[in-house]
Amino acid sequence: MTKSLRDGVLAHAKAVAMSLVAASLVAACGGGGSGPAPAPSTIGAAGGSVSGPNGAQVVVPAGALAVDTAIAIEQSSAGSPALPAGLTTYGAMFAFTPHGTAFATPVTVTVPFSASSVPAGATPVLYKTNAAGAWEQVAGATLNAGTMTAQVTSFSWLIGGNSPPQITVRPVDVAVVEPAAASFTVSALGAPPFFYQWQRSDDGGMTFVAIAGATGTSYTTGATTVAADNDDRYRVLVSNIEGVTTSSAARLTVTATVVVPTITGQPQSVSVATGGNASFSVVATGSNLVYQWQKNGAPIAGQTNASLTIGNAQPADAVSYTVVVSNLVAGSAVNSVTSNAATLTLTAPAAGTWQQLGGALDVGPAGSAGRDLFAAVALDLAGNPVVAWKGRIVGPGTSTNVLHVKRWDGTAWVQLGGNLLLDSARNGGSYSTPSIDIEPTTGQPVVAWSEQSSRTSTAGALGAFDVIVKRWNGSAWQQLGAALNVDANAGAVYPKLRASNFGSLMVAWWETPNFTAAKFWTGTDWITFGAQGLVSTQPTGSQDLFQTALTVDGSGNSFVVFGAPTGPLAAQGSGNGWALLGNGSPRSTSAAAYAWSVANDALGRPMVLLLTRDVQSTAADATAVYVRRLENGTWRDFGPPLLTADRNTVPSTIAISVPYDTSNPIIAIGSGGAGGVPPGPFVQTFATWDGAAWQAFAPNLDDPCLLAVRANPATPISAAPVAACVRSAGDEDIVVYRLAP
Repeated sequence: MTKSLRDGVLAHAKAVAMSLVAASLVAACGGGGSGPAPAPSTIGAAGGSVSGPNGAQVVVPAGALAVDTAIAIEQSSAGSPALPAGLTTYGAMFAFTPHGTAFATPVTVTVPFSASSVPAGATPVLYKTNAAGAWEQVAGATLNAGTMTAQVTSFSWLIGGNSPPQITVRPVDVAVVEPAAASFTVSALGAPPFFYQWQRSDDGGMTFVAIAGATGTSYTTGATTVAADNDDRYRVLVSNIEGVTTSSAARLTVTATVVVPTITGQPQSVSVATGGNASFSVVATGSNLVYQWQKNGAPIAGQTNASLTIGNAQPADAVSYTVVVSNLVAGSAVNSVTSNAATLTLTAPAAGTWQQLGGALDVGPAGSAGRDLFAAVALDLAGNPVVAWKGRIVGPGTSTNVLHVKRWDGTAWVQLGGNLLLDSARNGGSYSTPSIDIEPTTGQPVVAWSEQSSRTSTAGALGAFDVIVKRWNGSAWQQLGAALNVDANAGAVYPKLRASNFGSLMVAWWETPNFTAAKFWTGTDWITFGAQGLVSTQPTGSQDLFQTALTVDGSGNSFVVFGAPTGPLAAQGSGNGWALLGNGSPRSTSAAAYAWSVANDALGRPMVLLLTRDVQSTAADATAVYVRRLENGTWRDFGPPLLTADRNTVPSTIAISVPYDTSNPIIAIGSGGAGGVPPGPFVQTFATWDGAAWQAFAPNLDDPCLLAVRANPATPISAAPVAACVRSAGDEDIVVYRLAP
């Protein structure tokens, strides 16, 4: 502050003190007035003038009023709005009435003020109230000795005074392209003269530093660069004799000079085996480039890199691909250029061949049907498949539900113990596909399934169901413990059974309608981990086929993946109960995951295969299949998506397996039109991870299949994977294939 301004402030303080004394004397003599209120004067369309106390006056020009109006001027503050904070007044307040009177043309008002109260160097400002009841500065007021004269268009209270600067136009954000300069401007009302000081912040507005010489109503930077000036903030301090007001900060955005994109390397057409991976790439020059790949001219959601990889390529992928390259400027893609088209051509898979083992495994006589979509399959310690499936035998006026288990002995299928007829004491219904595994200490199969109970249920349409577990002892089936359930009124369905390499058995299931449960076999009884019978206490939400996924690693650790309202969750069981893994969710995506399968690699890391569908999207990749692996507590994508499909090719079934002592998963994906399941067109594809990319693992099959691989160190390394499929035509027979080189 200059010496003259400082002297003015001191004089102003003395003047304020004097005005306060005067105000108190006025209050002692009768409050807000100077005597009896003057009589109103009537002014009409011809105009006229009205005088008030101490030289107050209004001059009304002809035509300003349409009707006769009784106008009065009184030295009074009675009923006026509170004065603005920081406003110093110079003299009394005057009421021009009737309040709110509006004039067709401006009228001239004269308002007295106390000239002795004005500090040296300060200029009085006239203030009035507006229709909203707020105080505002009257622009263009002129001074003449002890009065201020101005034009107004409505009546209100008026008073002379001064206040700190009121910023009416603040600095606004500016965006420039380097090296252009940026300009910021401010406007303020209040008592002149004003003093300005612009400031700059280069730490996001935390601290500001004065800019030397920047003391005007506007400030213009020098030449800008992204490195030095982008995201800086600018503000200004406006001061007068009454105080200092700081503006809000404006942000400067500096972008690089735009160099339009030029494609120097076009995408090339490729040819891969069906089920393999196809890659396209583009090379382009330009500034701040962004990419958008297109399939037959339609954008592919999420494909915004310089390269595009199509995993598990299928006939629907054998089309034309282009990429649009653009500059990204202020959040928008501009100066776009489209590449030449590249095509994907598919050839026959280069994998081995499927060889059928024996004949079809009939569910029953002609006219009967296998009432399930899948057959569960596992490899025994000799590398031979053991198959379990649920069916129904139909006779004259009868229908019997049965569970079949057969083992391949190297030359033929041998049924183990005949059909497992459902308990006659029960209602005879079975809700879901059985689950099978091999007990490593005996080499015998163990089967789990869901069976309807004779109990009365209040759990809804599914009724009461129990999980039954039986083990083959070489000559007969023996039930392990009692039927499994947690809630007697619920339905225990979708069981998954797994055996560890130490011989322990684990079973997990969905207890409708609200939670997932799991228990392990001690040799004499089924018990929980710790005292916790539920994998998760939160509601799991609705589930679908294969929605309970279970695996047990080489150390005996159990992993369960189950459904929840927010998406699939993964949990690990231990002696202390169940704990969610990797923040709980194996997949974080806007698309809803509606099917999943789990396995673990040689290091014990769970790998989850997820089938997702964005039900709100019409994009080409509205459906996709992902593999995620838990690595150091975080779920990470394992390679690119295995499959993306539009709404005409709907993946419906998935399964993942990892051969013992490896980290390379093998996956099976079933998809097709007309809902994705028989009798519509169906294709079962297989892929494996070769250490660097997803590759076709085996030729496609035409029916829904589950895959079994070597899962135990006692099983020969040479044991080839097998696929158990439900033939979609005819009687829905079970057909088993072994993969040959």
